[in-house]
Amino acid sequence: MRKIKAIAYGLGNLGRGLIRPALEKGVEFVGAIDINPDLIGRDLGAVAGLQRDLGIAISGDAAQVLAETSADVVLMNLSSGARQIHPQVRDCLRAGINVITSSNDLVYPWTHAPEISALIDTQARKHDVSVVSSGATDALVVNMLSTLAGACHQLKTIEVGARVSLNEVSAKELLSFGVGCAPETVSQMLSGFGEAPLLRTALESVARDLGLTPTRFENIFDPVVAKRDMYVPKHDLHVKAGTAKGLESRVFIETQEGISLSGTVRHELFPKGKHEAGGLAVNLKGQPDISVVLDDLEVRDMARFQIINRIPDVISAAPGLISTEQLCRPKYRARGLGSYLSEISAGKGICEIMH
Repeated sequence: MRKIKAIAYGLGNLGRGLIRPALEKGVEFVGAIDINPDLIGRDLGAVAGLQRDLGIAISGDAAQVLAETSADVVLMNLSSGARQIHPQVRDCLRAGINVITSSNDLVYPWTHAPEISALIDTQARKHDVSVVSSGATDALVVNMLSTLAGACHQLKTIEVGARVSLNEVSAKELLSFGVGCAPETVSQMLSGFGEAPLLRTALESVARDLGLTPTRFENIFDPVVAKRDMYVPKHDLHVKAGTAKGLESRVFIETQEGISLSGTVRHELFPKGKHEAGGLAVNLKGQPDISVVLDDLEVRDMARFQIINRIPDVISAAPGLISTEQLCRPKYRARGLGSYLSEISAGKGICEIMH
């Protein structure tokens, strides 16, 4: 079995959380990159919370790591915006390395970021590598909705509602959600927000998979306001009543076929002792009506495990920017990930998009 060699690029909460499960599935880390001065020079194993060093020192010099390291894939966990991460993605592609990213913007970026999407796609094709986005929306939204729709004779609407706890995120991430700020400050911050709402790209990917043609989009962002004072022990943070404790994003998509898709995601802090796990509700209206409610979801764990399970897919995919609906359905990987590469390349029903 060929061992998959990976570079960890971005070692925040999600990036660090990928290291252990990737190692357990036979991935070998050959490089690590982060610009946080508190991490540079430290061993990747120590930063990931392992009980051993991996002999990989975290570097702040991405160009050097990419130039000097032979790898199959970069596990990229940076900003979620396609425009923001394009320079880093471009550098990986120029080095001839596949990229799997947690960027929600790249689930289906062709409509809201067409120029950047075309540029990434061209660069990936030129260097014969692939770029794929994955995470919780991969299995829980894109693939689940498409599968459920396959059991319908008629379809009128698809609705998704999700809640995500912010209690365990970093202080930097809390600031990006406007936590602790006045609602008007958050609204002003969002007025120039260049990223698509979390579920827009996922629902666009669903529409594409179902053969639908979107004709109108509406994106709405609103602060979630705390009704009482709150305390966040992890960051020793006090959130006062009347300030933002999170962010709600809503998206509406109308299609030429008359089927509408809508989604709401509510990211928020929960008071200590309250329910903090994520949840998802899906409703398809048609013939028949289908409803699915999933509670107690460990969304961040699901996101990192989904990314790990996608590693063989991105390595074996055709060159280019591959949106989620173009990939095979997500699969559990019982063996070392390298053992799946020959199966995928042999076309054993795993991916229709091949090199």
